[in-house]
Amino acid sequence: MAFTQLVAKVLGVPDSDVTDDLGPATHSSWTSIKHLELIVAIEENYNLSFSRPEIRSVRSVGTLKKSILNRGLTP
Repeated sequence: MAFTQLVAKVLGVPDSDVTDDLGPATHSSWTSIKHLELIVAIEENYNLSFSRPEIRSVRSVGTLKKSILNRGLTP
């Protein structure tokens, strides 16, 4: 599944709402539970694993993309 579609599906928002600035501080659908669901979905979709500090440091879609890119993968 494409990155944008995956984020939209987990958060229950339209694809058009998924921008680099989307995060828990900017959208009410990004709750602590949804944060963990999103991390798990990305780990499964991209076959990677985030460390606890990385999970805690995610503040937006942009930081998620950066974490994926840093592993040599394309979000």
